[in-house]
Amino acid sequence: MNELCKLLLKLAIDRCATDIHLESTGNDLEIWLRADEDLEKLDQDIFRANFLEYLKFISGMDLCAPFKPQSGDFAMDVDGVPVECRFSLMNTDTVQTGVIRLLHAARQFSLEDLGHSKSALERLERLSHTQRGLVISCGPTGSGKSTTVHALLNRILDRSSKKIVTLEDPIEIHEERMIQIPVAPERGITYESSIEELLRHDPDILYFGECRSSYTAKMTLRASLTGHLVFTTLHCGSGIECLYRLMDLGVDEQELKSVLRGIFVCRLIRKNHRKECIYEIWNEEDIERLFKQKERAHPGLSFEACGKECRSSEH
Repeated sequence: MNELCKLLLKLAIDRCATDIHLESTGNDLEIWLRADEDLEKLDQDIFRANFLEYLKFISGMDLCAPFKPQSGDFAMDVDGVPVECRFSLMNTDTVQTGVIRLLHAARQFSLEDLGHSKSALERLERLSHTQRGLVISCGPTGSGKSTTVHALLNRILDRSSKKIVTLEDPIEIHEERMIQIPVAPERGITYESSIEELLRHDPDILYFGECRSSYTAKMTLRASLTGHLVFTTLHCGSGIECLYRLMDLGVDEQELKSVLRGIFVCRLIRKNHRKECIYEIWNEEDIERLFKQKERAHPGLSFEACGKECRSSEH
């Protein structure tokens, strides 16, 4: 099983996948790889349903609670390179479904590594000079949301000495210059229990890995209102969706107006056999128009404009 697992991880790495999806019915196991936001089904006959039991074991899950949704993690050496993985599993009476998130791909990048659009890089650079308030990174899974936030945080640290504290589930990019706290419910460390405590540790900048609940959204806003610079990520596809999502989570609109300094929405594209981020970036003026019009305003840089710039740079 160990060699099979290494084989699967190596295949995922070679195909630049961020996640491995597994689904078993009976003794059969179907596997998909997520790369560039698409799922590719593997045509295979060597992995069977018992592979999920092996993953549960090495991830430290409770094998006596088959119907309890569980998450765990494991690390494996693949061709001499340590690969860290997060494994989540859910069961029904007929189906087991699991996802392996590969954390190997989440390494440190500078802003210049992420894309070649000069307009986007200039606007992201300006966001790194934000002194206080809230900056939100949006996009689907595997679009570069967290990677871009880490690049911005490192750009800030390159210029000045700041105390940056992060709360992440899981920690995808390990940073020596930041205090990183992994969410661990078994130890009592959750977004709900930890955000308020972090405010007592006198941070300059806070990064909350994902704004996923009403409590997290409200506490993220509260941290911004107390004068901190706060970064977070949100699963949504545009600037206007970001606003509606936050208000859906119970955030006060007037308070959000007073602290929201920037929104950027990420997408990954393939260009010249490599991945590249393109961005839809909203500065304070764009955000003000969003609130006024309650419909999508014209951002300073749209996906369409960025795509046009990328294409022109190829010639």
